[in-house]
Amino acid sequence: MYRSVLALLLIVPGARAADPIAGKMLPLPAPGGWVMTPDGVTLIVSQPDKGELAYFDTVTERQVKRVSVDFKPSVMAIQGDTLFVGAKGASTVYTLEAKTGKQKKEIDLGGDAVAHIACHPTKGLVYASTATYKIYAVDPAAGTATKTKAIGHFLAVDPINGSALFTGVQPPNDQGEILIQDFPDGRVKITFDRWGARAFIVKYALDDKGPKPVSVQWNAAVSGHGLTISPDGKKIFMPSGGGWRPPVGVNTGGGGEWAAFSTEKLTGRVGELTGGTNMAFHPVLNLGVLNQAGRDIQFFNPRSLITGKAFSFSPGGDARPLLVTFGGKGTKIVLWNGDNPASATEGLHFLPLELTAADRTALEKVYGKLPATGSRPTGSSTAQAPKKGEPAPKKAMPASLTGGPGFPGF
Repeated sequence: MYRSVLALLLIVPGARAADPIAGKMLPLPAPGGWVMTPDGVTLIVSQPDKGELAYFDTVTERQVKRVSVDFKPSVMAIQGDTLFVGAKGASTVYTLEAKTGKQKKEIDLGGDAVAHIACHPTKGLVYASTATYKIYAVDPAAGTATKTKAIGHFLAVDPINGSALFTGVQPPNDQGEILIQDFPDGRVKITFDRWGARAFIVKYALDDKGPKPVSVQWNAAVSGHGLTISPDGKKIFMPSGGGWRPPVGVNTGGGGEWAAFSTEKLTGRVGELTGGTNMAFHPVLNLGVLNQAGRDIQFFNPRSLITGKAFSFSPGGDARPLLVTFGGKGTKIVLWNGDNPASATEGLHFLPLELTAADRTALEKVYGKLPATGSRPTGSSTAQAPKKGEPAPKKAMPASLTGGPGFPGF
């Protein structure tokens, strides 16, 4: 991964906690799921209640089309040029052409409603979890699904070589034990105290015989709501509302941070990161971002997990952890923070990164030619006039509010 300007973004003595920033925003109902295409340009968002997929060009910052489908599209994953979409409330996974949204196959899991989908970006089977923690392996070529012995709700696949599947479960407080077949002790015992039930993560090795459990983290988080693996495949996080808490009966603090665990062996804790609503890793640069309740964003270093400067982009927002990623060929953050029609600051935001010449060179090696600029000058707006039917972009903050030029980041 390329060494980016992140070191310059770290908090310096006297720096404000959160300076305001500007960026374009488009209204958007709550996403049922989303994916960013490998070229770093197109964001595809599912809209279950409309039966549609919305396509956004994150370079030009506009919606380019909507595709109607014959089901309620929900959770999504992408592998190569194929889109995998779960039907809301059904045990069906559809394969579509990612570029056009045209349906290719309909795959019935034969079980409960699909909860999450995950896969390696270019190869291997696709995995789907259900509302009752069952895991199915989907063969994209054959268009078939096979129930495995794995259990889980949240899913993540090793992004490097696809050799491992990680599953996470945030159990309810009234569930004492969950059976994991083939694991050495056979069961995961759920513990809880005043902080709530402890979520757990299981690592499964993948081979021709299916997922085989090889490691488990019994105490991953409280109120966990996802799984995220660092781009180098070495760290795994469970973003959560309650953060990491010590084991039941041990009073050693916790709660404000998310724990980072080793993907090699989940029992190994390899650091901690200031918590937030959700998180994203830049696919090229050494840069991570935390969404803070749909109001602020905060940078962090994926290697050291040191947090950096925080920036405010909305005075109010929705704290549902639904969408944050990097787009615009790596030149901006794309974030959804609500769909309240009474709020002019809730929607799909495009927040440009201020990049060095070296950063742009690194991105061009991956994505080709980049947008003309990756930032909006302080005190002025470079946004183009909106097209008919599109909302006007927010104006850039004046220098009196941003603290003047010179602090890198936006």
